[in-house]
Amino acid sequence: MSRVALQRLALAAGLVMLFAAPQFTRNEYLLALGVSFATFAVLSGCLNLVYGYTGLLSFAQVGFFGLGAYAAALLVTELDWNVWLAVGSGGLLAAAAGLAIGYSSLRLSRHAFAIVTLSFALLCMIISRDWVELTRGAMGIPGLPVPSLGLPGGASWRLAKPSDFYYLLLGYAVLVHAPIARGRITALDTAVAEAHPGVVLVLTHHNAPRLTPPPARMNPMDLSTMAAGPCTSRRPTEGCTWAGASGSSRAGSSA
Repeated sequence: MSRVALQRLALAAGLVMLFAAPQFTRNEYLLALGVSFATFAVLSGCLNLVYGYTGLLSFAQVGFFGLGAYAAALLVTELDWNVWLAVGSGGLLAAAAGLAIGYSSLRLSRHAFAIVTLSFALLCMIISRDWVELTRGAMGIPGLPVPSLGLPGGASWRLAKPSDFYYLLLGYAVLVHAPIARGRITALDTAVAEAHPGVVLVLTHHNAPRLTPPPARMNPMDLSTMAAGPCTSRRPTEGCTWAGASGSSRAGSSA
């Protein structure tokens, strides 16, 4: 069995164990922990998209999360909206806030961008804690109805127990992933970068010096020779010893 097949088998086995966990325990505290884990898994996926693939260190995800959650809860309790319509509206409000924050802060430097997003998250926390007339502070918003999902055949699924929310959020956490990680780089165009003044060469896997692994037993004297410089000797074949390995003389001299 190949390595990829083993990884897929291990992933499938792990998912089966996670979904089967409520069948082995009736402890609501453990199930509530599972709900929290699945919620933070979704948030970490959002952070992975923003920071892992774009390099933008953003702390605003938790603020958007709270903004959408409070908006949905207030629409249900104060305006008697449908639960799922309120959830969708809360998500749209969080997306609009993300566009506003992103449009106004993406022009800043990386450190300033991180500070702006952190300030937004702290502002959301202060409002949710201190605006008691609207959010009820640390007491939370009571009176939320029990949501239900329509199922095929006219049946419905009432989300009344921690295990119900566990299944819902765990399924959502499995569905929310980063498809960018499954991509593959097929071409590298370095012409624009190499055209800039002062750029001698852009090293890629096409023009990087080929390095041979060091010998299994290395003479201690070779270590001092390697520390003397990246290219320590010339050969009649116009090659050089580059950090203990052989490569082309052009690559060694440019390094």
